[in-house]
Amino acid sequence: AFHENGLTNKKEDRVKVIFYPIYNHGSDGLLNLEYYECIQGSHLGVFPSFYEPWGYTPLESAALGVSSVTTDLSGFGRFFKETLAGKRDPGVYILDRFGKGDDDVVAALTDVFDRYVSFERRERVENKIAAYTLAAQADWSVFIKHYFTAHTQALAKHYSA
Repeated sequence: AFHENGLTNKKEDRVKVIFYPIYNHGSDGLLNLEYYECIQGSHLGVFPSFYEPWGYTPLESAALGVSSVTTDLSGFGRFFKETLAGKRDPGVYILDRFGKGDDDVVAALTDVFDRYVSFERRERVENKIAAYTLAAQADWSVFIKHYFTAHTQALAKHYSA
């Protein structure tokens, strides 16, 4: 499909694509990079899922300062959708996929790609910083209080019954 669409990774191509068919580890025989090294070596992570309960890959990318694309069908995308709405350099791009047809999603993803590859270095850096900053808002140290609250409520409900 890459070749059919002109994505042949020629030296002069502005966009290079890597399809990585196995889980990254340092001795996989393909890139020989650990998972996090592979993410850090990327400019943009693309995770346009149909469904992700949370969606750790865009969060992991953001925590490493790598911009990414996700959808509003992932928990991560839904959680940050309002926070990122209308931001020029959001760091994480959230595609509207809920209730949308494939053609609409492909067009939106194409728009993100087109915009991203035309960024100047400064804009890419600003997006990296925005992604990293966003990830801090989903850190365990921030979320843990919600887990304690939910646990306490579940226990109270169980023992009051």
